[in-house]
Amino acid sequence: KANLLRKLDHAAIFLCIAGIYTAILKPSIILDLNGILIYSAHLINIQDLLKCSQMKNFLLVYKDFDLNMFIIYYRSFIKEFLLELNNYFDIYVYSSLNKMQTDIFISTINHLIGINVFKGIYIKINPSKNKSLEDLNLDKKHTIILDYNDKQWDNNRENLIIVNSFKGPHDISYDKNNDLLF
Repeated sequence: KANLLRKLDHAAIFLCIAGIYTAILKPSIILDLNGILIYSAHLINIQDLLKCSQMKNFLLVYKDFDLNMFIIYYRSFIKEFLLELNNYFDIYVYSSLNKMQTDIFISTINHLIGINVFKGIYIKINPSKNKSLEDLNLDKKHTIILDYNDKQWDNNRENLIIVNSFKGPHDISYDKNNDLLF
């Protein structure tokens, strides 16, 4: 009995060390925000708001600096997707949106999920410059990028996985396949 307990103690220590080791070596995944996780659309009139508020993936209406109103839709199963990714990856967002929009979208997603799953957020400041892993100071060998726009990642194509752009139900061409990443 004592021998079995000693073996269990050694196994518990090994699993603890293995868990710490795995946590240290967790690979990174970079997600584009608008077009991958969410879609924002300009709210034209109150009928749009009423129509959109009846859809299951409608999330929020917000105003920008110019008091334009926008609707945020989220991709189906975003909560499950991000929680599962969080088990295996450090999740980063690389956004071309402005800081105010990015902050609103991230806080809304975190509220929907119930926790903050994002390890870091990078906002692309120069619109004429392509996105790059160097901006995030991430190791190329341990990083995956999910984006729908391959032209944005000229310097890191070997890390890029092209996925379907999410256009939300506000788009005239919306169909159920629009929710699928691949």
